[in-house]
Parts: sequence; C-alpha cells; structure tokens
Amino acid sequence: WPRSGEIDIIESVNLKAGTADGGSEAHVYGTLHYGKEWPDNSQSGQAYLLPNDVNPADDFHTYAIEWQEGEIRWYMDDVHYATQRSSGWFSELKSDSGEVKSNPGHAPFDQRFHLILNLAVGGAWASNVNEKGIDHQVFPQRFSIDYVRAYQCSKDPETGKGCASVSQHAKVVTGKDS
Repeated sequence: WPRSGEIDIIESVNLKAGTADGGSEAHVYGTLHYGKEWPDNSQSGQAYLLPNDVNPADDFHTYAIEWQEGEIRWYMDDVHYATQRSSGWFSELKSDSGEVKSNPGHAPFDQRFHLILNLAVGGAWASNVNEKGIDHQVFPQRFSIDYVRAYQCSKDPETGKGCASVSQHAKVVTGKDS
C-alpha cells in the first residue's frame, strides 16, 4: 500500500470539534493515495464544505465518485467539487528481482478495487486536526449508512466514459506525477 492505490470517496476527521476561529470542524475530503510504498507514498485530494455552515455530521448525505479511465470526480449531495486526472498520479512496481520502476499507464487506478466502509479512530491525522487529538468523551459513536450503490456506465463499460456529470466549478487537483 499504496502502490495498489486507494480511492477515498469520503474522508472526514474530528467533525464538530472546535476550530481556532470558534467554529466547528465540517470538512469532508475526496482523496487518492498512490505512488511509492509507505511511508514514502503520495496522496492528493480536495476538501469540501457544505453551504451555510451545515455540518455533515448533522444529517444523512450522499457521497459519490464517478470513476472513468484517466479521471476520478468527487460529489457530495450531487455537487461535483473535485476532479483528479491520471497525469497527477503514479504507481511503482517492484519486480521479482526487487527492482522498482514506474508503472506505465493510468496505474494504479486502472484495476478493480474493494469497497470498504470504515470508521477509523486514531492515527496521525486525527491527532493533528485542530490540535485537539481524539476526544475520548465523544464515545460511543454510531456509523450509520443508509445504502451503498455501484453503477457501471452503459455507454462505454470498458472505460466508464460518456456518463459524466461535470461541473465547471469543481476544483481540478493536480496531484503528484512521480
């Protein structure tokens, strides 16, 4: 990991924790993890805030990606907020002899993936957001998921192209090319 890639449809950390400006944490993130073997791996993504200071922890929301050959787009409640393209990600391969080389093409986001629903607690990210760390007073917590759906573009199932819902206002994330 993450030479094999990781697509985070949604990440959030310390939602509702206090922020330095007196507000509360409300960011969600669409993130890719790729490149070299941990701990020298790369990640890139985009944060998103709901309008009108709405906190994602207060209600159900819809999170989605559209994944086609060479491009991944993130959505929250049908708002397209970020796009990453294959020019901004890479993967390394290790041969049987131990030689490491760059993986050609759109790797690692050119293969089948597992879908994992994860409520992670701990780690460096949670410990660093808002300089608050993990608030043990908020436990127990509940991770409620209404449904999960996966669709395949019928116009071009091989590449996923032709079914995009693209907004000109979405942030294009440049990523890292090596």
